[in-house]
Amino acid sequence: MTTPRFSSAAASVRKILSRSLIGLLMLPLAGTALALDINQASPSELDAIDGIGPKMVQRLVTARQQAPFKDWADVRTRVSGIGDKTQKRFESQGLTIGAGGTRVAAASPAAAAAKGAAVLPGAKPAAKP
Repeated sequence: MTTPRFSSAAASVRKILSRSLIGLLMLPLAGTALALDINQASPSELDAIDGIGPKMVQRLVTARQQAPFKDWADVRTRVSGIGDKTQKRFESQGLTIGAGGTRVAAASPAAAAAKGAAVLPGAKPAAKP
């Protein structure tokens, strides 16, 4: 007995439906900002944030080795190149200070993919202020 073969049209419909289902399952993650604690993040995790390059990473890591950051005012005081505007940009991408953050690779899955970083399992969305 031979097995029935699907027509190419039926196979195309199955492919489209399966891709649509995957897209729908990913939809809740779209645009979700994930928390990244500036005191716990690795240099590569910090580098995955838009606006943080190798030099800024070095300044952040050097400053936090002296003492963990207490708040954004502390970061702005101890790290050159971070002012109010930069702080707001980093916060909008999920960069946090202290217990509010968890260790994840980037501010969003799309941003992580764009910079070649991977989102770590168990990442939690950032609390909205």
